[in-house]
Amino acid sequence: MDAEELKDRLEPLYEAAMQEQRDIKDCIEHLTRSAKDFIAQRYSEEIHNLSAEGYRKLNDVIYRHTDRLSTEISNIIYRYEE
Repeated sequence: MDAEELKDRLEPLYEAAMQEQRDIKDCIEHLTRSAKDFIAQRYSEEIHNLSAEGYRKLNDVIYRHTDRLSTEISNIIYRYEE
């Protein structure tokens, strides 16, 4: 098998992996936006009293959990896809 044949065989796998990564990134962005919108609405008064460290910690929690949740969602969807 030459390099071109190998590339042709691997191309669909590469494209599928890249699509999965794009899906995870999109999911992270949507979940993050939704979480921030909810927090801004629900805690509108309290959020103004947070220190810089409080904002940083809140962002860290949002990003850490949306990243984990998005990855788990993707794993389930792609694993159990028929």
